[in-house]
Amino acid sequence: MLNQQVPESIAAAVDAILKPYGINAASLTNPKPADDEQRYLTIEAAEKYCGISRWTFGRAVKSGKLPQIKLSAARSGKILLDRRDLDKWLNAMKKRKAVSYTAADIAERLNSNQPIEVK
Repeated sequence: MLNQQVPESIAAAVDAILKPYGINAASLTNPKPADDEQRYLTIEAAEKYCGISRWTFGRAVKSGKLPQIKLSAARSGKILLDRRDLDKWLNAMKKRKAVSYTAADIAERLNSNQPIEVK
């Protein structure tokens, strides 16, 4: 995008056209950073960023694995998550060994008295 000054007469005309729609021309030239540039994310933005449900975030926060920023003491207060904390938490999840068994595996282990590892 070119960083040129817009003549005042043109800026005033654009503002007049956009005013009925509640849009300020200055907001179009200086937009908010995209979600992928923001450091702090709402739960909804974090859901899109990670592809994880809000309930998973809630469990991680409650267990102390993911810090949160609560903007109000009210139960329904807005919660923000730091993108860096999310990335650290996701990387820790990557390193964790997942253990899963099929029903046939469990039956075989039970019949042979092998322990079933639960994490």
